[in-house]
Amino acid sequence: MRRPLVPAPSWRGGTTALVTLVIVVLAVMTTTKSAYIFDDEFNGPADSASNPANWSYDLGSTGFGAGQLESYTDSRANSYLDGQGHLVITVTKSNGTYRSARLVSKATFTEGDTIEARIKLDVQPGIWPSWWLLGATQPWPAGGEVDMLENYGGAITETTVHTPNGADATFSKFAQLPADTGWHTYQVQWTRAGFVFYRDGAKYLTVTPAQLKKWDYGPGASMHMILNVAVGGIAGTPPASAQFPVNAVEVDWVRAW
Repeated sequence: MRRPLVPAPSWRGGTTALVTLVIVVLAVMTTTKSAYIFDDEFNGPADSASNPANWSYDLGSTGFGAGQLESYTDSRANSYLDGQGHLVITVTKSNGTYRSARLVSKATFTEGDTIEARIKLDVQPGIWPSWWLLGATQPWPAGGEVDMLENYGGAITETTVHTPNGADATFSKFAQLPADTGWHTYQVQWTRAGFVFYRDGAKYLTVTPAQLKKWDYGPGASMHMILNVAVGGIAGTPPASAQFPVNAVEVDWVRAW
């Protein structure tokens, strides 16, 4: 059947509406960007350091517990920007010594904050990458610990909320997800009701004050964010066949609002 001719749409009088729409979209994008309380896109020249306004480094091999074997450095051999918008944390081994990096945010985070990161792992036996929060005003475990992402060199990633149980132990609630070597977006929402965790937009763990004794994540609590790769400890000693260096974790961005 022959269809009637339909006049072509006219943009006369509609140009203003189109321009207005573009302005509104740009305004929303700008507002979203400016709403971040922390934002690192890891843009910079290849082999350069992470932004010193955002990060400091824990150094050495003592005080980190859990039978860890690494010595942390601020060397570009162990943490660097790849020039493609990623932070890379690399484990090296020389003369029997494992070296890695542990970056600590200069910003602190509190109840009401949402924190998100896009991360890729290279899962290797004996290598223990983590993205987590550690109490900023009290020593561990009194200040709390929230592990958004840990991998112990095996087939799972783990998320855990800890509260203090004496001077050197914790009460814990956790969840596990399958580990792989692809990119994933991890998010934690910290509210008065507790913590809610997402991977790639799918909620997989909620932890509330009623579920853990000695909850101290309310108003006044503050925590630093840490990106690090440990060796040994819970992950076990790397096998003799392990090949180094290992680019254990890559981070596309970290944002908080």
